[in-house]
Amino acid sequence: MPKLVWSCENQTGSAGDFTSSVMSMTYTYGRQTYMDNYAGGNLAITIKNNTNQIAGFALNDRISIEALVSPIGGNAFEQQFWVAEIQYDDYPGNTGMPTATIICADALNRVGRALGNGYSVTAGTTGAQVDAMDSAPTWPPNVFTTSNLPSSQASATTLTTSFANRINLNQQTEAGVVYYGYLGTIQFIGRSYVNNLRGATPASIGRSTGATTLAYESFTRLSLGQTFINSTTVSPDGLSSVTASNSTSVTTYGQNGQTISSVDSTTTQATGLAEWIANTLSDPNSLKFMFSWTDVAQNEYGLRMFCEQVFGLGAYPYLVHPLSYRVPAAGSDTTVEVLIEGWTMNVTPEQSRFTMYASPLTYYQFFTLDSSTLGVLNTSRLGW
Repeated sequence: MPKLVWSCENQTGSAGDFTSSVMSMTYTYGRQTYMDNYAGGNLAITIKNNTNQIAGFALNDRISIEALVSPIGGNAFEQQFWVAEIQYDDYPGNTGMPTATIICADALNRVGRALGNGYSVTAGTTGAQVDAMDSAPTWPPNVFTTSNLPSSQASATTLTTSFANRINLNQQTEAGVVYYGYLGTIQFIGRSYVNNLRGATPASIGRSTGATTLAYESFTRLSLGQTFINSTTVSPDGLSSVTASNSTSVTTYGQNGQTISSVDSTTTQATGLAEWIANTLSDPNSLKFMFSWTDVAQNEYGLRMFCEQVFGLGAYPYLVHPLSYRVPAAGSDTTVEVLIEGWTMNVTPEQSRFTMYASPLTYYQFFTLDSSTLGVLNTSRLGW
């Protein structure tokens, strides 16, 4: 039996609660790897349309999706989306079961279609700039922004592209996290704050279920592959480009480089970003993770704990969790702390399946000895 019980409501259109008409839902959130941008997501809801139920939906209707944990109760998921497109699948001759698919944009997708139109972004921290965007004249209604301790300074600009484009540039400069938070809030989380994305008792992820553990049904370890980087050129807006390399890695494996854009306010800060990336991702044997689970197979308490934390039903999400896995032929499990980067969900009346993408927390914690920006020695203390 499914343990996540979903409900769907059109909060602004005439359809109201349409849970009984839903046949399936799919949604992808976030990103798969540490260096990916954050693309806005679409929620696709397929409903029965045998009595023209789709007439109760229109462009920009606000859709609320919620899930409770059965049988113990507790809210596991709650988010808002906006109708962006409707697809009608009719049967010839009005036979069979006609359906309709409602494509709904999430918060970041919605601001990705809103142009800055000359909105002035003042110089300041990357997070302060994002935090101020929801007061722009062309910012869409019912979407809000907030930020937690960004440390990078971003240059001033006048926007000529979408707000989502600038959010991604700021995130690339900060090397932190963007989370589409509770009820349509875009949360910009600084790299220095990532360690705080851990609950007092974080739900663990492992090979068996438990009251504090979510069990995966498939598990994949991936080497860095295309995200193996040991030389990085950062091109800050309006400043000269800077390059940093991990010389040991370049000598051992050859150069694997990339060029990225940023809004760093100084070349010194841009150099720090280049050094951070070139050192953090310079080992091709480093791992990233992908795992899948269904609600049917879970202990309901572990399921509720994991969902409450990861899907951000509080002030902010708790994305950092211990992940345990067994290497073939090993005598014991390996446990690492990971940050959930994104996920895909597929929901039917029979079960809910999630595929999660995670990075080692070390990608956000890297420390380099004797670097002018990532660690300073000989100051009578260990400095940053």
